[in-house]
Amino acid sequence: LKPFCSSPFKTTASWSAALCAAPACGRALVGAAPHGLAAGVRAGKGRPARPMCRGHPAMRPWAALLAVAWAAAASDPKINGPGGPAAAVASYRGNASGSAGAASGGRPPPFQPLPPDSEASTEDFPQEPPIDLEPVGNPPPGPSLAGGPMTTETTAVHLQRAFWSISGHDLTVAKHDGSYMFATTGDVFTMTQRTHVYEALTGRRIAEVVSPVWSWHTTYELLTYEPVCPSQQPYETADGLPLYSFARLTQWFTWFYPEWTLFRYKCDGSVEQVWDIKTRYWFSSRWQLDFKESKAGKPVGSFDQRYYVSFDEYYDAWITKGEDLTLFALTGLMLDMNIVDDDDDDSAKAQSFLKADANATRK
Repeated sequence: LKPFCSSPFKTTASWSAALCAAPACGRALVGAAPHGLAAGVRAGKGRPARPMCRGHPAMRPWAALLAVAWAAAASDPKINGPGGPAAAVASYRGNASGSAGAASGGRPPPFQPLPPDSEASTEDFPQEPPIDLEPVGNPPPGPSLAGGPMTTETTAVHLQRAFWSISGHDLTVAKHDGSYMFATTGDVFTMTQRTHVYEALTGRRIAEVVSPVWSWHTTYELLTYEPVCPSQQPYETADGLPLYSFARLTQWFTWFYPEWTLFRYKCDGSVEQVWDIKTRYWFSSRWQLDFKESKAGKPVGSFDQRYYVSFDEYYDAWITKGEDLTLFALTGLMLDMNIVDDDDDDSAKAQSFLKADANATRK
């Protein structure tokens, strides 16, 4: 980092002092970013050191400014010329980490995994589904998400969303025995609310979730690093690697009750319905949702908020035999993201209403 921190560019923006004051964080960002320093910090995408750098108080407020400042300096020979900091970035990456894609087999570097002995508390786990489920599911044909398992019996997963989360999208998924399956980390300063999903105990990335800015309905795109078939075109490129559409969760509003549909993508870009997700009761103080298939009479899955009030949010979810367990678990993650986003919107609307009412009262 010395070439960068001693360059004339350092004096042009105050964020550089924060970066150069945190060399361990900065070095990891430089080494992980496929397109250099700015790409690593832009939109909070420092990898693989993001779990460390994300919590650094000096870095968070400056991520957006850093992206703008670096873009403005892209044509400056003092920065991108021979011997400049951009060359130092490329040299560091080449010597320290090489090609991220080649090293990870087509995936970005892994996240920091949870400690090997981490386990979720099973004290309050229910022992059976809250409703009767179909004995066997009938999902559409196609590969499972990230090569994950199909359920061989009715199976439970348990989700927990951390209360202390900047993005609101930091969750874990545990099996019924308490062992962790997946974890997520959400980016900040992003328009699409990008959330990364990885194996909790290895850090291996399996998917990303984004929410398109322009859409008639609230939707969440589930993207993977493997195409559904060889001819599938990428949805986007991130970290220098292609991401492919695997599934999409769409929220609908029927009267006063939200409903969701999970679609899976086919080779030609069209979609087919996997689950229709509806509230179980007309009125409830907790989220209680049922997963249904078009050819099934009973639900094939359930998703229940565990407590009325708690700091962390907990959900218990059950899925019947013959279903994609990874896809089911990640659908639960997307449902919680939607719930959080709706709560934030409602809170913003309430604050706006109270402010307008206070202004009217003063007048």
